Amino acid sequence: MPIHFSDVALQFLAEWELETLDIERGVRAKVIEILDPFFTCYEEVNLVTRSGDKVRADVLAVSFKNCSKPLAFAIEVKCHANDEPGKFKDSVFQASRYVQASVAPKQNAKLLGLQIDAALVFPAPNYHWYGVPSENDGREYILTGIAFLAERWNVGRLVQQKNDWEIVFGTNDAWSKKKGWMGQAKSRFPNKGILTYRDIEQDDHGPFGGEDC
Repeated sequence: MPIHFSDVALQFLAEWELETLDIERGVRAKVIEILDPFFTCYEEVNLVTRSGDKVRADVLAVSFKNCSKPLAFAIEVKCHANDEPGKFKDSVFQASRYVQASVAPKQNAKLLGLQIDAALVFPAPNYHWYGVPSENDGREYILTGIAFLAERWNVGRLVQQKNDWEIVFGTNDAWSKKKGWMGQAKSRFPNKGILTYRDIEQDDHGPFGGEDC
């Protein structure tokens, strides 16, 4: 005898299956927690690339803070460590497709027409490559090359540095959770009217570090 489920039961089963199979859900939540409140974040946003392809960003982070125009980052989220060259390369390539894409129609009205300024990978190798890498049988050489290639595509990393979280392009810090925008963001996105934390400190204390006369 066949078993029949009510519409409510079927909906519950569908939602349960979606949540069970969504293995990146917790990682997306972590990204949103890190970027809050500096960024407003949206999950699983459909984008249209410049060539017309349809892609989906795991997280779209938009900031209106200390910039005259909104700055939008599409974030590629993975549930693995991303510290092996092959995995990191694949994540960077996937994220690169988001850059300069536009938010697809029929979504949040606030995002309509928004263009992606840069993409990020999370998690990602969380160390800087100053000097010549020398460990792990050349693995760091490969990761370094991937990171610098990613920078040329406007793909950065969201990483933890000591007790802070940062957005990094290559070896250049663009944003810090503790400080806000940094010099790399201002030079990388010159048309956004970004105020770095140093700009704000100078405005607060005058050009010579003291109070204005």
